[in-house]
Amino acid sequence: MPASQFAGKIGAHFGDSIIESVIWPGITPTAKIAQRTGMTITNCGGGGTRMANHAANYDKFSFYRLADAIASGDFSQQIAAATVIGGTFPAIAARMASVDYSLLDYLIPSFGTNDFTGAGPTCPIGTNADITGATFKGAINYGIQTIMTARPNLKLIFTTPIWRTLDGTAGGAGSQLIDYANAMLEVCALNRCQWSICTAAASSTSSTTFIGWVLETELTPTILDRT
Repeated sequence: MPASQFAGKIGAHFGDSIIESVIWPGITPTAKIAQRTGMTITNCGGGGTRMANHAANYDKFSFYRLADAIASGDFSQQIAAATVIGGTFPAIAARMASVDYSLLDYLIPSFGTNDFTGAGPTCPIGTNADITGATFKGAINYGIQTIMTARPNLKLIFTTPIWRTLDGTAGGAGSQLIDYANAMLEVCALNRCQWSICTAAASSTSSTTFIGWVLETELTPTILDRT
C-alpha cells in the first residue's frame, strides 16, 4: 500500500510504552509513522496499558474500555483514572479526549506486550467466541465490534506486539508472545477488520524490531473487506 494513500488522513495511535516513548532520537513510533505516511496522528500511548483487563485505574486505558469511550466520545472515566495514576496519564487522557472521532480516518491499536507479561490479573488469550475484556481475543472482539457499530467509516489498523528478548518464553498466562500476535491476526480476520499489520513478533525467529520495520518497509496492511 503506497504511503501516498494515507497522505492527508487523520489518525490516532493507541498503545503502551512502546508507542508513548521516544525510541528514536527525538521521535516516537507514532511520529515516525506520520512522517512516513503523511498522516496527522495523535499519540495516545500510555505505559503499561493492555488490550484486555488490567488492575484498577489502568483498566480504563485498556483497549476494550477505550472502545466504549471512542464510540461515545466520552473520556470522563479515563480523565478521572488518570488523576489517580498520575505521571504522564493526565496529559494522555487529555489528548485522547481532544480527538474528534467523527472526523478520524484511522485508529491504530498497538497493544499486546503487557497482556503477554501481565500478572494481577493475567490476560489469557481465550477463544474466538469471547466478547469481554477478560481475555485477549475477547477484548479485540469487543473493541472492534463496539467501535465499528458506532463509527462504521473508521478504519482500524491493528499492529501485533513487536519482537522482544522475552519472545520464546511463557508469559503471565502461560502463552508466548507469538501466540498473542497470531491471536490478534486471527481475530481481526474473523471480524473482517479492514486493516491488520503483522510486525516482527509474528515470526518467532525474527530479530527485527519495530524500528527497523518502520524505517525499512512500507506500510503493507492485509486488506480484509468488511462488506
